[in-house]
Amino acid sequence: MVSIPARVLLDTCHSVRAELLNDGRQDEQLDSFGKLKDFIKGTERT
Repeated sequence: MVSIPARVLLDTCHSVRAELLNDGRQDEQLDSFGKLKDFIKGTERT
């Protein structure tokens, strides 16, 4: 199994979310990315 750093996943979420916003699609997709982002933030080591 490949381990992906939380920071990379978080950056990817931000990029995808920005693209969705640019496309004008503010719906449950954005909500899902928000939940994923919160989950990733919660798993980051401080």
